[in-house]
Amino acid sequence: MQRFSERLCFKEMPSLLQMEGMSNTLKNSLWNYTLELFQHNEGWIIGSRAIAQYFRRSPVDEVPEYDIHCKEWTKEYFYGLAWYEVYDFVEFIATKYELFFPRRRVRHSDDLQAVFNGILEFERSGYRFVSGALVPISSATETGEVASAIEVTSRSGLAGANEHLKTALILFSKRPEPDYRNSIKEAISAVESVVK
Repeated sequence: MQRFSERLCFKEMPSLLQMEGMSNTLKNSLWNYTLELFQHNEGWIIGSRAIAQYFRRSPVDEVPEYDIHCKEWTKEYFYGLAWYEVYDFVEFIATKYELFFPRRRVRHSDDLQAVFNGILEFERSGYRFVSGALVPISSATETGEVASAIEVTSRSGLAGANEHLKTALILFSKRPEPDYRNSIKEAISAVESVVK
């Protein structure tokens, strides 16, 4: 819901999606949710070591030993990232969380992606999670249709079509220059696969 000052036009709301950058409020919101994910018994120690080893690819013995220091170490790193690297970080957390916290029963990558998508939508980011990857969007309808097609082909046992759609999405999402030609070929192959 818009704030009072925004509804009555005392404060101007950003009208465009954030495609080539990231506002401080978006970055803070992504950090706040990450903070919530790791705020449990020794969560920062385990999480920071996983981030060092699998994301930063830095020596794990450089990670501090105490939970609060691990949080500070991760926060300093997070806020030093360029806007596109923050998306790399978020994608890593959302897709790999189960790997470094295998005993957690509540958090699944689909759930994490849904929460991150809510944050991204609220903060007017131009990116959303679709099938485990952050991709640019042009509208909520478009994103929903792509996600729906991938889900339907997965449920229906149309593995070939599902794989073609996922590949098309990855090719379409490539930056700085999307591979439109091969993305279209993959989408056509998905249709052919369903027809056969």
